[in-house]
Amino acid sequence: MTKVPALTINHVAIAAPEPERSMMFYEAFGFRPGFVRRDAGSAIALQQMQRDGQFVELLADISAPADGHFGLHTSDLTALLHHLEAHAATYARWRFGGALDFLRGSGGQYG
Repeated sequence: MTKVPALTINHVAIAAPEPERSMMFYEAFGFRPGFVRRDAGSAIALQQMQRDGQFVELLADISAPADGHFGLHTSDLTALLHHLEAHAATYARWRFGGALDFLRGSGGQYG
């Protein structure tokens, strides 16, 4: 078996059809509002709640199913991909903006 490369969690994204209520919940844990994306009607579509370099991403846009996901940091993506392959974990990989790699497991999981 291969050793799992070092990973840290960057963020977790969850469905939050009532983002203002969800924001109050996360504020109770010390999270503070960060980046926000609004829809055409200026309602919150996505709200990041940040704390200590990590964040919870509230996905409020209910016009399409929101895919929950999580973000990880690794200093060795190649080793991580080899580790996944050694465990027969199938995935699709694509780049976003040249700086981020996204993986989707064969069961639809996001990472």
